[in-house]
Amino acid sequence: MVVVKRLALGAGCTILSSLIIANTLGFVHISGSRGSFDSRHGLRASLTKLAVSPARIALRTRSRFGCRVNAQDPKTSASDVVVIGSGIGGLSCGAMLARYGYNVTVLESHYLPGGAAHGFDRKGFKFDTGPSLYAGMSQPSVNPLRQVLDAIGEEVSWKTYDSWKMHTPEGSFTFKVGPRDFERVLNQYGGPDAVDEWRMLLKKIGPLHKSSSSLPPLVMRSDLSAIRTVWRYLPALLAPGPATASVAGPLSGVIEDTVKNPFLFHWLDFLAFALCGLPADGTAAAAVIYMLGEMHKNEAVLDAPIGGGKAIIDA
Repeated sequence: MVVVKRLALGAGCTILSSLIIANTLGFVHISGSRGSFDSRHGLRASLTKLAVSPARIALRTRSRFGCRVNAQDPKTSASDVVVIGSGIGGLSCGAMLARYGYNVTVLESHYLPGGAAHGFDRKGFKFDTGPSLYAGMSQPSVNPLRQVLDAIGEEVSWKTYDSWKMHTPEGSFTFKVGPRDFERVLNQYGGPDAVDEWRMLLKKIGPLHKSSSSLPPLVMRSDLSAIRTVWRYLPALLAPGPATASVAGPLSGVIEDTVKNPFLFHWLDFLAFALCGLPADGTAAAAVIYMLGEMHKNEAVLDAPIGGGKAIIDA
């Protein structure tokens, strides 16, 4: 018999929403000797006073960094929390709850963990099951996934790159990340209107990116105790004014009044899919705004996990 005190739906959740679930169930004072955060370096100082209980995850067996993962039969184990779905969101939620001291069981219907991010090996080659884009992973940042890995003491090796190639119905093109080269592509395949809309969009989301990047994801909660963890970041968070609320909605709500050019819209729609596996109307605006800000800043780089997405799932 499974003894369940709480249930978390990990399937299809973003890492950020899974973090909010975990933080709400397992509150940590983000101050004093129990740990501190800042917006540039993510997790700083210690969570060493947290009591870490074994995580009961029925996927594999491994012991590292004090969070023991075992393959006990979920039918006979007692669990504080059951997470349904072992995508990155579900695993992030389960790992953080284990870090907070809960006994956790993660359930997965597939024979491999990882959801849309799982990978497989064939004849010595590693394959991902879908497109993925990562930024802010090779160094400390407010990227939610990076903050989860920092919090649980896991490391993934990364390679950085500064350009990527796309094959579209309009043609194939390569462009460098950073503030300028993408406009060349937009002008060639979308025309001057696409460039104008792109510049307007960057102007619109610039304050939103700066605002959302000021808030470390590990301080976010969904209950009234959020006041205790978020209050110090409120001035920067609310700086864009009423537009701040749009970050919590879908990407389509942010771009629909600005982006009319088909090529630019389809490119943003793909970017949403590469990040979350959903189109623009199903992807949280915050995720895409963060990625756009990271991709098009000065000296921007993208990150690729060595070993593919499977390396993240293994961690």
